[in-house]
Amino acid sequence: RLGEARAGDLDAKDVERLRAKAYGQFVRSWNGVDQVAAQVSTAWTQGWDLFRYLELVEQVTLERVVDRLRTFDRSRRAASVVR
Repeated sequence: RLGEARAGDLDAKDVERLRAKAYGQFVRSWNGVDQVAAQVSTAWTQGWDLFRYLELVEQVTLERVVDRLRTFDRSRRAASVVR
């Protein structure tokens, strides 16, 4: 799907679905105390604000996604097989 998106086959509805998925996953992650503790500690150790996550998700737009996709250089990709 990345190739299609880079070719311009991504639209605003696709971005809205991705935002809704991210929102849903975030909300579900608060289902248990252990999950909340893991989220808070991960955010703290990585230096980001867990409570701004949804605000940042809301800022994702089609234009921003397309701009970011343009930064991927297919000639610099690699694959690993772990067995």
